Amino acid sequence: MNTLREDCCVCLRRTRRRTPCQHPLCRYCFKRLRRRECPYCRSELVMTVQEIQHRPTPLSPEDLELLRNCDSLDQLHEVALTLSGKMPTSSPSDRRNVMAAVAKRCCCFTSLGWRSQLDATAAARVMSGLVEDGLLEPSQSLQSAIVDALLQLCSHPARPSRPVSACGRRPVSASLAQSKAPGLPCWLQKLGLLATFAGSRLITDGANSVASLLLDDLRRCLPDTARELLASTEELGRGAALLLEVDSASGANSSSSLRRVLAEALGRMESLEGPGSVAEVKTVLKAMGLARGDEPSLVKPGERRRPKSAAGIGAVRKTRPAPLSARIAGGV
Repeated sequence: MNTLREDCCVCLRRTRRRTPCQHPLCRYCFKRLRRRECPYCRSELVMTVQEIQHRPTPLSPEDLELLRNCDSLDQLHEVALTLSGKMPTSSPSDRRNVMAAVAKRCCCFTSLGWRSQLDATAAARVMSGLVEDGLLEPSQSLQSAIVDALLQLCSHPARPSRPVSACGRRPVSASLAQSKAPGLPCWLQKLGLLATFAGSRLITDGANSVASLLLDDLRRCLPDTARELLASTEELGRGAALLLEVDSASGANSSSSLRRVLAEALGRMESLEGPGSVAEVKTVLKAMGLARGDEPSLVKPGERRRPKSAAGIGAVRKTRPAPLSARIAGGV
C-alpha cells in the first residue's frame, strides 16, 4: 500500500489506497462499485486479501459514544484527535456523525459560560484547533452559544484593578505606571478573543453585536485627558488591527465605529482643554488611520461658550436680543 495520500477518483477524499492500475480509490467507493472495474480507466480490478487486511478499521458506535461522554473540551480534543486516524477510511455519514457529535459537545460546554477570560481563551484555542483539523463544523446552535457566552463575558465593563499600597506587593506608583488607561489591556484581551472566534469561522452573524458591546466598553475606559490618550495610541492601534480582522472575517463594519468613538472623545477633550492640547493626538491618530482630521467639536463655531464668572453671565444676558413684541412696538 502506498504511503502518500491522494484524492479518490470518485469522492475526492484523501486515501492511500490505489487500484492495480495505480488510480486512487478509497475503500468506501470500492465497496459501492457495481462492476469490478476501475472508475477512471475501466480496467479490471483484482483486489488481494492482504490489501484488505492492512486497511484501518472504520468508525464504530463505541467511538461516537466516547465523544458523547467527554467531560471537558480538552478531553474532547484528545478523543477527536484519536479518531481522526480513522476518518479517511470512514464513510461520509460517519464523518458527519463525528462532526455533529463534536459540535454538540462544544455547544454544551459553551452554553455553561466562561468564568474568566482565561477559560474563554482556552476554549477558543481548542475549538479553533478542531476546526483546522476538520473535526468541527460550527452549527447554528454552537454559534449562538458562543455569541451568548461572549456577550455575557463582555457585559462586565473593563475596570482597572485597585492599586496596591507600598505595604503590599507593589507600590501605587508601579501599578499606575503600567498603563495610562488601565482598562485598555482588558479591552484588548476581549477584542482578541472575538478576533480568534471570528477568524476561525466559529461565529459570523453575531460578531457585530459583540463588537458593538466592546466599543461601548471602550467609551468607558478611554482616558479623560489628551496627554493620557496620546500615551495610549499604541494600544488603540492594536485594537484597530483586531477590529479589521473581525470585519474581514464576519463582514461587519466596526472600524468606522471605532473612529466615531475616538472622534467623540477628541471633541470632548477639545471642549475642555482647548484645540491646542488635542492637536498632537489628532496628528498621531490621523497617521494611524484612526482619525480624519475633521472630528466634530462639542462647541460649534459661533456658539458662545459657558461663561466662567458672574460678569460673563451679565455680558451674555446683555447681548440677548429683545423680545419680538418689543421690536414690533419700536418699529411702529
